[in-house]
Amino acid sequence: MESFSVIQILKTFTKEEVKEFDKFTGNSYFGGSEYIAKFWRAIRPFYPEFKRDDIQKEKLFKELYPGKAFNDATIRKLSSELLKVCEEFIKVVELKKTKIGERFLARRFRNSQLLKQYESKWNEIVEYYEGESNFDFINLIERHLLQIPQIQFKADKKDINGIFSERMKYYEYILVYNLVILMQEKTRRYISNEVYDVKKKNIAEEFFTMVDIELFIEKYTKEYSEFNDLILFNYHIMMAFGAPESIEHFYSAKKIIFRNSSIIPPKPLFLYCTMLINYCLKMKGMNMKSIPEYYNEAVEVFSMMQKKNIIIEPGTNFISPSLFTVAMLAYCTVKDFKGAERFVKKFSSSLTADSREALEKQAKYYIYFYSGEFEKALDILIKLEQVNYFDRINYRREKLIIFYELKMYEQMSSLIHSLQQFVAENKMLSPNVKNNTKLFLKFSKMLLKAVESRKTKDIEELTFSLSKEKKYFEHKSWLEEKVSEL
Repeated sequence: MESFSVIQILKTFTKEEVKEFDKFTGNSYFGGSEYIAKFWRAIRPFYPEFKRDDIQKEKLFKELYPGKAFNDATIRKLSSELLKVCEEFIKVVELKKTKIGERFLARRFRNSQLLKQYESKWNEIVEYYEGESNFDFINLIERHLLQIPQIQFKADKKDINGIFSERMKYYEYILVYNLVILMQEKTRRYISNEVYDVKKKNIAEEFFTMVDIELFIEKYTKEYSEFNDLILFNYHIMMAFGAPESIEHFYSAKKIIFRNSSIIPPKPLFLYCTMLINYCLKMKGMNMKSIPEYYNEAVEVFSMMQKKNIIIEPGTNFISPSLFTVAMLAYCTVKDFKGAERFVKKFSSSLTADSREALEKQAKYYIYFYSGEFEKALDILIKLEQVNYFDRINYRREKLIIFYELKMYEQMSSLIHSLQQFVAENKMLSPNVKNNTKLFLKFSKMLLKAVESRKTKDIEELTFSLSKEKKYFEHKSWLEEKVSEL
């Protein structure tokens, strides 16, 4: 029973939704019936876990059809019918969260020539959107679509000036929306290119090679001033990723989000915060000494997200595994191990069941690694499952550091060789990840040679080469520290 799709969906319902669903299952308009309602009442006591051992199909059948021989197909059919009702219920729930249904109602009034009712409803919807934050850019699409019946309404009244005015608003909303979406796509492209070698055609990249973005931003922020912060945040975060040395773009983007955090709806606020955190992750990876410790910035963003209750992604019951991992990296990198432990205690229960155990182990690993308890870190690391190529490289680079710190030089040498092969043969990794890893391996190999030989020549060669290397790469500061100890 647990494997049925309907059970997986019912597990995601909130307590309030379960109460509303009670009324829904018997409503024939939405596909419900007396039998479906009875079936729902039979399995409802097992909410929210719906454990396999608790729900036995034979017992359910006996309760629903006393005196009849068990028929598995009947239970399957009831499950299938309940699934359809679940889907209808979710449609209604999600529709009620927006003004989309109100827009359909206004359109129906106008199409039926109920113009007074239409005008009243349209004004009501517009007033609602004007009170909403422009950072929820999905509202731009709704305002764009809302203009269609309004243009038709002005045409009904033969209001030529009104038609033109409403048509210009129609274009304004979609232009702002498209600009924001393209900037966000360009930002996502920067993020994915940090790890993977993505060569597919990207319309956002093409768009920004054909237009003067500075001129666009200047014009849009003057003519569509109500959308200034929305446009400028996406512009600054895109520019921050594109030109990481331009630190002022990151701070401008962060300032906009923190200034508006009380009015930005949870879902877009979550999105924009993750963009800021991704940038901090990028900069920490570059290890640029001339730039402040970016994980302090990330911890500040995480703190704000906790205050706003958006660590668990809005609209879900779970915390993203990647967000959980980055939070651990952030707290541990800045040596806030108590903060890391509090975070795990508070949010690990919100991880999906299939990822919880592995991510709790990973959290312990980071705490041990960054606190210098390398034997404990290694014990966990060898048991960690490597989810993707980037994890494999991260873990192996960190294992090299652990081997060095524990004076396991033979293992370190073997790992350098295997990681060189992995980087050379892997076609998915971005040039940036490959080049950074190659630099780390090059100097790790030289460090190993210098520490084993203890020859002045080897130490001087390593010291000179590392000091002349202008490119930044992961763990460069660790290498510099180890060289200074020779």
